[in-house]
Amino acid sequence: MKAFIAILIVGVVAFIAWDQVGGKLSEIPEKAKQREQVATPEVASTINRAMSVAPLQAEIACAKHHYHKEGAPCQAAVRLLNRTMLVEGVSVDPVSNGLCSGAKSAVVEGEMQRGAFVAKSVRIKP
Repeated sequence: MKAFIAILIVGVVAFIAWDQVGGKLSEIPEKAKQREQVATPEVASTINRAMSVAPLQAEIACAKHHYHKEGAPCQAAVRLLNRTMLVEGVSVDPVSNGLCSGAKSAVVEGEMQRGAFVAKSVRIKP
């Protein structure tokens, strides 16, 4: 009898909750899709514009040997915002800095432009 009452209470609570959302749970994914579509142009415009990067700690390594970027030369690359970008603007030798064998931590400053990182300064930490 106690189990029956417990099931009955759970059913009533579920019915009340369903009634409060108006039985329109199918609209929730549609709203999420609308938000996703609204955010996409903003992200695209942010990526296409130059974004300044204040001195920031980032991972730096060889684009070819560590990050395995297709068609990339043996050149330094930084990982910012979950994107790997070739370092331009300053000379960073990946071989002499040991970047081909593994990633290192660095403090970088510059701008992200058209998928590349145009650096003002790169200080690789030992």
